[in-house]
Amino acid sequence: YPSYVGAQGLGGTYREYLQAWIDAVGAENMLALSHDYYPFGTESTNTGIFSDMEDMRYIAYQNGKLPTHAFLQSTGWTNMRMPDMDEIRWNAYSYLAYGFKALSYFNYCNPGASGEGFDVSLIMPDGTIPDRQLFDDVADFNWSLRLLGTELMNLDAVHAYHTTSRYAGTEVLPSNFFIRPDSSCDFVISLMESKDDTGYSVMLFNN
Repeated sequence: YPSYVGAQGLGGTYREYLQAWIDAVGAENMLALSHDYYPFGTESTNTGIFSDMEDMRYIAYQNGKLPTHAFLQSTGWTNMRMPDMDEIRWNAYSYLAYGFKALSYFNYCNPGASGEGFDVSLIMPDGTIPDRQLFDDVADFNWSLRLLGTELMNLDAVHAYHTTSRYAGTEVLPSNFFIRPDSSCDFVISLMESKDDTGYSVMLFNN
């Protein structure tokens, strides 16, 4: 679950819920710690996703540096909008900045199932492509993600610092960090360590 299920559904804080899940399954039995959080509502974007990503990053790191997985929103349904290319790119890069190792699309192909009110997707149930430019842009984007994967799969996010304090539940960049952008910038600056103990890397995400 994402955190917006609420404390009653989660049985505590989001971190407690994630840890309880790992305890129940056993970290040694998990290919990845995964959730689905869809930020693009009909009228707004829910930036509470950053708090969930931080909790996922922290709990996975504390439990043997478990790989993390998430679903990118790529369809519209009841009370949710179909994102454009900039939003899909933002959705993906924000997860990468938090060290997520696997990304899937929800949905690349619209399932056409009744009940959730699925609307436009990259591919419709009958195989048609409603927005050829968006489809081609996402296809190109997938290749760029694969190229980044060569580096990112060997890195674990130790911290994902925000340069602004506007996002609840996230880490704010320390005043003594060696990278200090202008205070008006809205960045995520991730400190990542290599799995082979060869050193550290920094990822800059323009939010």
